Amino acid sequence: MSHQLPLQVRKDIRDVFEKADSTVQGSLKYLAQVIGYPVSCEPEWHMLWTELESAYPDKAIFVPSIAKVIEAWSDSLVKRLEDDSFEAWTEVLLEKLSRVQKVKLSIQVADEARVKTSWVGDTSAFIITLPKKTSSQALSAAPSAFAEDLETLFEPAKYSDPVQSAQSHNDDDDWAELASNGDSMSLNIRTRPAEQPPQILKDLPSLQTLPRPEILFQTTLPFLMHVISHDTSKITVNGTHEPSLRLLGEYLQRWIKTDLQDVRKIPYWRITMHESKLGLGLFHDSLTIEPFDHHQRNAAVNVSLILAFIQGILGYHAVHGLSSSGYWEFQRSVPLNTS
Repeated sequence: MSHQLPLQVRKDIRDVFEKADSTVQGSLKYLAQVIGYPVSCEPEWHMLWTELESAYPDKAIFVPSIAKVIEAWSDSLVKRLEDDSFEAWTEVLLEKLSRVQKVKLSIQVADEARVKTSWVGDTSAFIITLPKKTSSQALSAAPSAFAEDLETLFEPAKYSDPVQSAQSHNDDDDWAELASNGDSMSLNIRTRPAEQPPQILKDLPSLQTLPRPEILFQTTLPFLMHVISHDTSKITVNGTHEPSLRLLGEYLQRWIKTDLQDVRKIPYWRITMHESKLGLGLFHDSLTIEPFDHHQRNAAVNVSLILAFIQGILGYHAVHGLSSSGYWEFQRSVPLNTS
């Protein structure tokens, strides 16, 4: 985001939320001890302030209020985990977390009547949804709201993605793991039998149930990628799935050679992630690969390497009939575990 958070909000983020001995951090640390996995919660404060500023004329209660909700969520989950009567539910949660080896918690805002929590199967993450018209009464009811939501968290109807809900019933899914050593990433890829027809939604979702673009397109299938080659001087890659774009860009950035013939010792290529015109400034939907500057003569961009990475590493497949000279379209119809 281009604008800066108010000073009071920035101070409270530091002193109320991030401080190691704060109440909310203590609650999250205790949850990590109980569940046996590290807990990650990094609220997108710019987004939250943009959405909720009008509800907090007193800036001094903004961060403390959200911290209290996160603390209530953590305490509610701990209470359930420590109750032996919920042993079967706990086993389901632990099985799901074993794929990512950590607890991920995100905070979003929506037109809801109360605070809610949900589970996103594609990203193996929890979400806390704050009502857009936040009130002290709504926040004070968070513990009971979380207890209600956790009870039915893993029922099919609770999945936020209709495709994920349908896929959860498919017992014939196979898992293939692409692993590597060192600093490179590993991806768990779920495949579906070729004969299984795609799930068709019979009804359009209501506008109010759709999350922000940066959340929506991270789990919405199919993931799409378009590659445009501007002769050998520039390549543009457009995509709906930001983690795929980011991995491509970071991989290329890591291995770009330095132009030793240039006294400035600059890299051959400049790789730029571009912010989408949708969302709240937290979503990138394209990247460009081009010579670092116009003085370079030997920095041609080999599009074949990009196409091979998209298909061989990211698991996308070419859409036949839609590609042409200098243009390629790819899609991926199964989710990616991007932890």
